[in-house]
Amino acid sequence: MRREEIYNKIKDILGSEYKENEYENYTKYHLNEKMTYIDCMFLEQNYKNVIESEKSKLDYEKIEQVVMFVSFALREDNLKPDEKKNDSEEKKILKSKVRENVLEKDIGIFPNLKKIILLYSKETEHLYKKIKENPKYTKYLIIGETTDKLSVNALSLKIKNILDEQKGNSKNAIIDMTTGMKVTAISFYKVALETGIVAYTWTELQLNTYNTVSDDNYEETDIYDRVPLSKIDVIIEPYKENSKIYDYIDRAIKSYNFSDVANYYEQLGNEPLKLFYDGLSQVFSFDIFAGIEPDDFYNSLRKFLSENSKKLKKFSQEKDNIGDFVEQLIKILYLFGEIDIDSEEMKKVFKLFKIEDVYLYDFKEYKNDGGEFSMEELKKRVFIFFRIKYFCGKFHSEKERDFYYYKICKEIKEEFEIDIKEKYDENKSLKELLGKFYDDLIVDMKGLDPVKSLLIKEKKAFYYENSILNIIKYNLQINTDKEKSLKLSNARGDTIIKKLLHQEEKSIEGKRLVELLIENYDEAEKVKEIGEKLKVPLKRLRDKIKEYNSNIKRVAMERGISIEEDVVCYERIDLNKSSIYPYKVYINPKIFDI
Repeated sequence: MRREEIYNKIKDILGSEYKENEYENYTKYHLNEKMTYIDCMFLEQNYKNVIESEKSKLDYEKIEQVVMFVSFALREDNLKPDEKKNDSEEKKILKSKVRENVLEKDIGIFPNLKKIILLYSKETEHLYKKIKENPKYTKYLIIGETTDKLSVNALSLKIKNILDEQKGNSKNAIIDMTTGMKVTAISFYKVALETGIVAYTWTELQLNTYNTVSDDNYEETDIYDRVPLSKIDVIIEPYKENSKIYDYIDRAIKSYNFSDVANYYEQLGNEPLKLFYDGLSQVFSFDIFAGIEPDDFYNSLRKFLSENSKKLKKFSQEKDNIGDFVEQLIKILYLFGEIDIDSEEMKKVFKLFKIEDVYLYDFKEYKNDGGEFSMEELKKRVFIFFRIKYFCGKFHSEKERDFYYYKICKEIKEEFEIDIKEKYDENKSLKELLGKFYDDLIVDMKGLDPVKSLLIKEKKAFYYENSILNIIKYNLQINTDKEKSLKLSNARGDTIIKKLLHQEEKSIEGKRLVELLIENYDEAEKVKEIGEKLKVPLKRLRDKIKEYNSNIKRVAMERGISIEEDVVCYERIDLNKSSIYPYKVYINPKIFDI
């Protein structure tokens, strides 16, 4: 094989982003030819630049723990005897750098890494001990566990227990699957699926090495060597499955189907949350809310907290997910004198759900603040609040809803002598009337809506966070701080796109869109005047959305990813030419489809 053929082969592997002299540097490196100091410095700097770009695929600044398997690839010495003898110092340094093992790579990209969890076999135990004793790793807490004689289920449970003990979760831990045996790889996959922790691998570009036969004549060998580039591949399948299950969980929570939620967590292997939602399904149940006795509800709440403190030995979820909800329940029971927070039982509840520094508001303070209701009336109103929420979430057909809305309206009239139709607007539907009564209760109860805090705060199929745009469907992560064409300003059109990316609003349309586009918008102005004011900002918004979609596709294509659909959509929803509110912008629902 001639040198030119090898050069072209390397060029094909690297892609079209380099200059001719840079392809030449890679060819010299691979054929082990003499290299200048500048040649070596270019390859080393480019290696670092690529890794710097690749790490943006991960939430690297938040990672404090990494889990990996100790294989022979973690050996320290990566230079061959002939390289030690013949290479220049610059080339030795370059080769040591580009052949660094995965542990060194991980340490290099996670600036806040504190703990390294290493699994090892009988054959690699000596390597684990070397790592643990190595002075350059002393700043990290190194935790080891053997994989010998462990099945997939036993090993995945062992990993989850270690993570739980070390307070590792989907926000601060990550799994490096680059090295490992079949059992380990499957166990890592299982843990990623069940916990939502991201798993990834380092991918090295490798080429056959060549022996020189004569001038410009090379013979290909069966031995491979790395091209000095490293890529990160996020293992997307468990992430997809995990996202789907969490979407199902969210839907079930919104519908108050807590038995279904328990079943989903059983699928994920999360026994504490399975038990938690099993218990909650007994509190938020049709039997409780079809009745009219508030005490049944409050007694079941007390029983739920008491039984959880006995059943659950540990609880690894983030406080955000469950602790806030339990905290709200405690506040309700405390307000009505239903619990003693100094009891041993309640101390266990506080500890179990990681609840600290709770401001508890008792009935006496409620009255001192000007509260107008007696304790019994307030208890009934809060019970009605939960009934309205339950029936709104539980039933989806208008016929079912209207039956219970009418029933609740009748009870409110009998109990509180409030005619809801008379109080608000008799022309409104029962759903709207109860919504208004519900809103008034929210104000009275200082924003009480505990079920909202149960909704999953896991990353979904599409999200924009810390300037990272994530499209899971395409395994695409873009750092918009670095991709200047995707960096959004505070201009009106940019602000609208930001609201959609952050999912602050599902869609922005009609009057709401006009309000955001026009400064000092006045609804009283004539249609023609508003239409004139809209022309320029609407065109700017359309152009910005078109440009933004085009830049996302361009960045994806540069990474070998083809995106067919637009991410941000703009469309006319009202074909009436005289309408001043005909447009709608939104995130394409196909982007969420994984």
